[in-house]
Amino acid sequence: MSSKELERLVLQAQERVNSIAFDTPDEEQANLITAIAAQLYDDSVLSAAKAAALAGMSKADFIRQLGKFQVSSFGETVEEISAL
Repeated sequence: MSSKELERLVLQAQERVNSIAFDTPDEEQANLITAIAAQLYDDSVLSAAKAAALAGMSKADFIRQLGKFQVSSFGETVEEISAL
């Protein structure tokens, strides 16, 4: 992954996290890591299992968290699912 791709990834993950309110800086940091993992999963860079490992959680917990970051576990966008 190039530095430009990594920068884009972090910016997109930060945008996803900015829309969520957190109680502590530690909670925000943990959610930023999960958002980065979700973005990597959404971009098909990592599998769900590897993204979950990056986020420090089980695959099932990671998949449950995806909606929080506007990522579908089914491969469709939120807009596509909403249109059904």
